[in-house]
Amino acid sequence: ADRLELAPGDRLALTVEGPRAVAAGPVEENLVIRAARGLLERVPGLRAGSFRLTKNLPAAAGIGGGSSDAAAALRLLARLNGLP
Repeated sequence: ADRLELAPGDRLALTVEGPRAVAAGPVEENLVIRAARGLLERVPGLRAGSFRLTKNLPAAAGIGGGSSDAAAALRLLARLNGLP
């Protein structure tokens, strides 16, 4: 499985590491950063931070790794900000 962590901070960032990091593609196109940006645009004053994604699942394999990572990012941001 992939692993996603969030360190609270002033700016939104993502680093990708692990055995499948290169196949994850450019950070700006990663679903984690895209989902986080979408939430930040819709909820004023939301706290953000730096995500660290350890990519173990193969990219574009159709097993939902990227989608699950994006959902995990939203859950981490919700928890950080006290959102349901």
